Amino acid sequence: MTDADRPASGADADDADAGDRAISDDADADDSAASTDTAPEVSRRSYLRIAGGAVGAAVVAGTVGAAVDGLAPTVDIEDGDDVAPLLSDVSDGETLVLPQGTYDLRGDVSIDADDFTVHGNGSVIRTYESYGHELALAGSNYEFSHMAFEPQNGSDDSVWMTLWPYGSDWHVHHLAWLSEKCVPSESIGSTIRPGVESGSEGNLTDLWLGAGVGDQQGNSHVHCFGSVDDDLWIRRSYFYQGGVYGANSSSERVRNEGTTHFEGCYFENCYSHSIRTGGHFQDTHVRDCVVTLTERGRVPSNPAYSTNIFRGVWAWHGPVILEDVHVSAQTGRRRTDARALAVEDRRIVQASYIDYRSGAYTGPVGQPDRVWIDSSVGSEPRTDPPDACVTTPEEAYLGTTAPGGSLARPSMWSGCDR
Repeated sequence: MTDADRPASGADADDADAGDRAISDDADADDSAASTDTAPEVSRRSYLRIAGGAVGAAVVAGTVGAAVDGLAPTVDIEDGDDVAPLLSDVSDGETLVLPQGTYDLRGDVSIDADDFTVHGNGSVIRTYESYGHELALAGSNYEFSHMAFEPQNGSDDSVWMTLWPYGSDWHVHHLAWLSEKCVPSESIGSTIRPGVESGSEGNLTDLWLGAGVGDQQGNSHVHCFGSVDDDLWIRRSYFYQGGVYGANSSSERVRNEGTTHFEGCYFENCYSHSIRTGGHFQDTHVRDCVVTLTERGRVPSNPAYSTNIFRGVWAWHGPVILEDVHVSAQTGRRRTDARALAVEDRRIVQASYIDYRSGAYTGPVGQPDRVWIDSSVGSEPRTDPPDACVTTPEEAYLGTTAPGGSLARPSMWSGCDR
């Protein structure tokens, strides 16, 4: 694609027959592949105004003690207590700060309030198969942060914590999921199901999602299905064997009217859904991100997505702009049917294309006539996480980059694929 051929931002495509040809949530048609040779500056909305911003700022990087001791608890509870009642009782304008500890979640939680702050102070929340393990957040201008979720008697959908942040101008940050989510190959697994109301913004920041979500190549840690109606930003977060399903494949009945942007994120072995994104009538930005295939872990086996399929950046619905993005789509046993870049071109999709401004990539490009690659894009991508990205669970839920410390906990892998 030459610069002259490059579509205007937000260009609409023929959406005819969309209602008659609704594609199911987990049905992904493959794109044709062709190789190109060579292969990221972005503008974005102002960062979300957080009512509890001073709370997040108080937990400064440094020693583990500084991270945990940054806020005085607002409740007096003991290790092993059930935090579900406390969380469920959060009301408008409330600030709930837990003492640093290890607590149980013995029931589903729903918080429906505005201007609230929940800060875990680096606590670990244990979940159990015999209790509820869904946490739904709704409202406006809220903040939820600094805790880890640890399954105790299983690692699949029967015990895995699923987070549902909905509403307007919300910020969810400094969270970690410990252990693996080993859902079977016939199941679709996801960890976070976000929703953003029109005219607002949602932010997911400093998340450790470094545990796989199962044996299904369509699994994703963050799944946006018809609920993101404005800007969702995902920043400085680590994904392993499950990326972001940020653009749905269905008709207007369930499509996202907004889009999902990325900054400073790392995606390792996320297969068909590493960065799947795109917005209706608007630009989508991906900046300072690394997408790579490594030899760690096993390859998901579900044949429905064809063996070893991989898409680094998959553009849907309008322009996806890449800046300082590095994609490595070739390595050893994972080379089969890999796409560094892919553009969806079904009729239900608006005029999609990739504007690759800087970075580097290896691997084939699907729909090369719809991928505009700047001459500065190189062919030797970095494969390590971006400098600002969290790289351990402790960096996420404790809010610190300092190694060790008496309060740091080891990652609790269940042996799903290690």
